[in-house]
Amino acid sequence: MWLFKKPGKEPEPEELFQKYFSFLVEQYDFTYAHWCYTSGKVIVNLGIGHVSPRVFVAYAGEPDFTEVVLHRIIQYFGGKIPKIYYSDHPIEYNIRFVAERFREYAPRIVDHIDDWWIPVHKFQYELTKKEYEESGQLNDFLSSYKRDYDYLKTKGAI
Repeated sequence: MWLFKKPGKEPEPEELFQKYFSFLVEQYDFTYAHWCYTSGKVIVNLGIGHVSPRVFVAYAGEPDFTEVVLHRIIQYFGGKIPKIYYSDHPIEYNIRFVAERFREYAPRIVDHIDDWWIPVHKFQYELTKKEYEESGQLNDFLSSYKRDYDYLKTKGAI
């Protein structure tokens, strides 16, 4: 008889993403292929750090550099992601936590991407610009984020 539970095989992060983000397939008709969910307009790219899930949203047909991290979208919507120290939790908990936040905002993210796509980029650009400006590095910002500026300009946002 074992006094301690024998360690079993932990699910791989990709399996956990598929498990907890399956609502995208079931409710929003996304398809899944190796770390990526896609629909007609929306692409959700997934990744993993040491124990922290990475979720990026992209608009199909737009340049790769325009994908936006999930927490920035939620911040733009006026929401907040509760503070979590990912290293204090197992990877499954962390993926489930992020999936629950995504699910909460999924109707707006998925169904209304045309309404928020450019405004979230302008929000992100202005927020980053302010941070650089406050630290006395505005010139560094202007040169480093020229591509973002040009993108927003072509979209009529600047």
